[in-house]
Amino acid sequence: MNTMSSTMNDLRKRGYVEDFRLEKLGLQHTDSKLQIRPEEFVIDEVYGYEGMPNPEDEGVLYAITSAKYHLKGILRNTGQWIWDIL
Repeated sequence: MNTMSSTMNDLRKRGYVEDFRLEKLGLQHTDSKLQIRPEEFVIDEVYGYEGMPNPEDEGVLYAITSAKYHLKGILRNTGQWIWDIL
């Protein structure tokens, strides 16, 4: 059984090295504070976790690419699906 942290490690090995935060109008690159609008990124992969056996593993993990900004990274969201917000 894969945990969220093991999936994150696998994605990092595959080049998804940036971190994103969900904002009202899109994503924010956590290092540069760059705002990325929904039309400027693609969700490559989605993983959902129920939190069993570790409650810290609950949530949704997204592998995201922004060709415009040459970024590949991860968004970890606990709670809502990204498309329910954007």
